[in-house]
Amino acid sequence: MIVNKSDLGVAALRSELAIYRALDLACVEVSALSGEQIAELRAALGAGSTLLVGQSGVGKSSLINALVPDAAAQTAELTREVEGRHTTTTSRRYRLDSRADAAVIDAPGVRDFAPPASMIRAAELGFVEIHRFAADCRFNDCRHLEEPGCAVRTAVLEERIAARRYESYRRLRRLYEKLTP
Repeated sequence: MIVNKSDLGVAALRSELAIYRALDLACVEVSALSGEQIAELRAALGAGSTLLVGQSGVGKSSLINALVPDAAAQTAELTREVEGRHTTTTSRRYRLDSRADAAVIDAPGVRDFAPPASMIRAAELGFVEIHRFAADCRFNDCRHLEEPGCAVRTAVLEERIAARRYESYRRLRRLYEKLTP
């Protein structure tokens, strides 16, 4: 996970990142504006292509410009009163340095995430902590919403799963159930 705008020094960000770091997920804090950690990020990206995905206004195009100085990706000023705007309208691939095997892709911002019904199981795997506890549920097909003997809900109550992450999972499940007959 790449977190841009570390120069803003938001304390709430640190506690939010702690949730992901506790899951052994790599979190890199950078600032496209100041250049802080950009060289380290470029090195960490390594070979292959990396897709930058995130909400509008988080600075994906600014990161592209910091990583690839001649990219000239279009950016827009963001105010605190206005939600991010869709400055990037199409995805574009940029080569990193002179390495032909390393690239970064700038994608339009997202506001909502709703996987197709056929992808719900794959989307659930993104909640690694829920997946980890699901094996201990009473029922193999537990949705982790209301079923008796749900190890996931128990882990949330015991604060072994972050309540905010569990609520994100619940919203995704509810959305999926609305979409499927």
